[in-house]
Amino acid sequence: IMEINVELVMRRLYGAAFFGGQASDALKAEVEPVLRRGCLALARVASFDGFIDGGAFSVADCAAVVHLPMLGSVSRDVLGTDLLTECLPGAREYLKRLSSRESITRTNADRKAGYDAFIEHRRALAAR
Repeated sequence: IMEINVELVMRRLYGAAFFGGQASDALKAEVEPVLRRGCLALARVASFDGFIDGGAFSVADCAAVVHLPMLGSVSRDVLGTDLLTECLPGAREYLKRLSSRESITRTNADRKAGYDAFIEHRRALAAR
């Protein structure tokens, strides 16, 4: 659900969210209800009290730590509404708990460094 009904749908907004593109009103109107339905479907099966699919850290948590923060920022920045907070109660607190894990802290730092390097590379290409 998270990858197909949330991330894959949200991906249509990445150009506007991360790369200086524009999302037309038509695109926003098309994506928002589908993304909202995906988030509500995820809310029905996910638990944010412990780990996303029960009592143990799993690959689902690894996916969530990547996709859920992006859901919050992309929906807020492009659609003007924070679907993470609206549709997934407890998800922000869950992500804060996960971020205290050393592996997640390291992964987040590596992802940020990679993104920053990618943006710098794009700027350098554009300056040519």
